[in-house]
Amino acid sequence: MTKEEKTGIKSVPQGWRIFDGTPLVSAQASEKGSMPYEFEGKTYYPPTNRHWTLTKEGLDGLVRQKRIFAIGNRLEYRK
Repeated sequence: MTKEEKTGIKSVPQGWRIFDGTPLVSAQASEKGSMPYEFEGKTYYPPTNRHWTLTKEGLDGLVRQKRIFAIGNRLEYRK
């Protein structure tokens, strides 16, 4: 959203839906869950002392459902 849309100065375009992404990482590192994950040609890593909340297969499922998106160097998903 633009600053104007957030403050209400400007309306969000008709037909658009607003949502807040949910992080795909959980606390503490784990050997299995701290592996890199490739999404849209870029490799992502969970932050230090974190791990992916889902397995690779679970992340792949969210990709197939078009529910994962990148924000900078992190991945989030739409519930």
